[in-house]
Amino acid sequence: MGTVLYKKLKELTGEDRRELVERGLKLEEVLTYVKEIVDKVRWEGDKALLDYEKRFDGVELAAEELVVQREEFEEAWRAIPSKIVEALEKARDRVREFQNKLLPKEERWLSEGVSIEVKWRPMERVGVYVPGGRAAYPSTVIMNIVPAQVAGVKEIVLCTPPMKKQKRVNPAILVAAQLLGVDKVYRVGGAQAIAAMAYGTETIPKVDKVIGPGNIFVTAAKHIVSREVGIDMLAGPSELLIIAGEKADSEWLSLDLAAQAEHDPEAQAVLITTSKELAEKVANRCRELSSQVAGKIVVLIADSLEEALEFSNEYAPEHLAVVGVKEELIDGIKNAGTVFIGEYTVPALGDYILGANHVLPTGGGAKWRGGLSVYDFLKPITFQRAASEALEKLGKAAEALAKVESLEWHAASIKARS
Repeated sequence: MGTVLYKKLKELTGEDRRELVERGLKLEEVLTYVKEIVDKVRWEGDKALLDYEKRFDGVELAAEELVVQREEFEEAWRAIPSKIVEALEKARDRVREFQNKLLPKEERWLSEGVSIEVKWRPMERVGVYVPGGRAAYPSTVIMNIVPAQVAGVKEIVLCTPPMKKQKRVNPAILVAAQLLGVDKVYRVGGAQAIAAMAYGTETIPKVDKVIGPGNIFVTAAKHIVSREVGIDMLAGPSELLIIAGEKADSEWLSLDLAAQAEHDPEAQAVLITTSKELAEKVANRCRELSSQVAGKIVVLIADSLEEALEFSNEYAPEHLAVVGVKEELIDGIKNAGTVFIGEYTVPALGDYILGANHVLPTGGGAKWRGGLSVYDFLKPITFQRAASEALEKLGKAAEALAKVESLEWHAASIKARS
């Protein structure tokens, strides 16, 4: 059962405010345990994966069964209704079209005999983790894989757990993968899947970067392997903050908050408004809904929309919705993973079909990064060329800096060509 907190923003205790704002992951509680899993997979490979699948998912597999075979893909297509396939295709196409708009251009700079070019190179192989033991998340397949493909990544490795006490992978995940042309799917979940992609096993290839959401054990594993491979972000529980004007629809707001709170017990959905009447309506409705959702709903009354915005920028939400507010307020948004503007821009639409990515920074991470995009799979490499003219114009300054840093051979290598 979820909880509902209803207060004036100024009446929040220091502890209440810290709990709302400092909502980071408590990875230290599981790191030692997860490191044992990661290390075992690193050194024992497939054997460790098979042991952990039996232990955690209740599935006894042979090594060759780690790979999802063609017959299972064919069964998945028969199991998924055509309207779901069409919806997945629509989501795929919209996400792909938007990501294509983000592709960077190669630039060249000429100055004082120096030419510097920036060329963008994609990663070779990326590993994607998709949760799937208890529920299906085909939208996660699309949101994680499409940006990598648009960036030019040649090989995608997908790991997802089998359904509880079954060998089969959720068919919706397999259909989504094949709609993207991904056939390398491995039935393995949890921290062990992250370790397998990071270090490689006899069956699962080592990747350059591991991406995808998961529970605290998956996130802890990503943190551990980040010293060896790239990761996207350390994603925590999902969150939504809504800033609403007094004329916003209380029922719609309540449903948006409940939708966010249904993710898991740690999910957090916050409404801030200047209207006491609206706040009371939403709080009462959310209390009615709280028995049907798992997470926490918070309704706050601010003295002004500017105060609400100040709190929002401090909170740095994964999802920020602004409803019935003046445009000038929107211009003041500094920290948010994504922003939904207006009463018809339903946050739940953004989870599936609008076109922007739903893989977003949580726990205040929006202060330093945005959502997953092609940029997460591209490396800017600078190509530098200097003519003799550059030594004439820049050599003396470079020599002076080398000598300040007591690097005499740096200075000598420059002077020899002058």
